[in-house]
Amino acid sequence: MDPVLFLAFVATLLSLLHMIAPDHWMPLSALALKNSIDRKRVNLIAFILGLLHGITSTALALMVVFFGIYAFGTAEIRVVSVTIILVVAAFILINSFREAHRKSGIESSSLAVSVFPDPAFLPILVAAAAYGNLILSTISILFVFSSATFLLVVVILVNMGLMKALQKVSPVAVDRIIVMTLLLTGLYIYIYG
Repeated sequence: MDPVLFLAFVATLLSLLHMIAPDHWMPLSALALKNSIDRKRVNLIAFILGLLHGITSTALALMVVFFGIYAFGTAEIRVVSVTIILVVAAFILINSFREAHRKSGIESSSLAVSVFPDPAFLPILVAAAAYGNLILSTISILFVFSSATFLLVVVILVNMGLMKALQKVSPVAVDRIIVMTLLLTGLYIYIYG
C-alpha cells in the first residue's frame, strides 16, 4: 500500500475509533436528554464538537511538526515520527490504566473534554510531514472533517437507539485499540517509510 494512502487510512481510522469512545458522545447525549434539546440542535453540536476536537488536535500536532522540523530538519523525520508514536502510545496506554481505576461515570464528563486536543493524531502528522505540505494539509483536513462526521454519525445512531452496544464500550478499550493502531503504524513507517 502507498505510504500516503496508509497515513490517510490511519488518520480516518483514528478519528473513527476516537469518536466511538463514549467519553466523546455520551456527555452530549446525557445533556440533550437532561435539557430536552431537539435532535437537530444535538446533531449540530455534535458536528461542531467534532470539528473543534479535530482542529485542536491538528493544531497541536502541526505545532509539534513545525517545531520538530525546525529543530531536527526533515532528514530525521522517520526516526522522529516513530519515536513520537512510541511516546504517544505509551502515554495513552498509561492513561488507559489510570482511567480503568477511576470511579466517575462518563455521563458526568464535561462537553469541553470533547474539544481538548488528542495526542494520538500527532505521530500521523509527523509522518505525513515527510511527504510535503500538500500531503500534510490533506491529511490534516481529512482528520478534522472525519472527526466531525464520525461524531455526528455516532450521535445520530445512538439517539436513534441503533448503537446501544456502544454504551457498553469502555473508553479504556478504545484507548488500547488506538495504542495498537499507533504501534502498527510505527512499525509500518519504520519498515516502509
